[in-house]
Amino acid sequence: MWEVELAKWMDNKNIKWERNRKLHQFKWTDDDGNKRRYYPDFYLPLFDVYLDPKNKYLMKVDEDKITRVIQENGIILHWGLLPDIKKELDILCQV
Repeated sequence: MWEVELAKWMDNKNIKWERNRKLHQFKWTDDDGNKRRYYPDFYLPLFDVYLDPKNKYLMKVDEDKITRVIQENGIILHWGLLPDIKKELDILCQV
């Protein structure tokens, strides 16, 4: 549901976004050395930024994975609670 809300919010703010699992996927390495895939929810092409809204539980569960994805792929990824992502986007759009 957060993805739908964020998409509508970005549309209302005229923020161009993409959601394409084939184009926007990243590999990361787990603790056992296995390569895994990660698919962010949104990509903002004008800012070269990825977004992944999460609830508090998933923030805790996915913290290591997200950290590894960012480090191994050198991407900018804003992730976390929906209100926090909206605040970050408001700041990003003002720059």
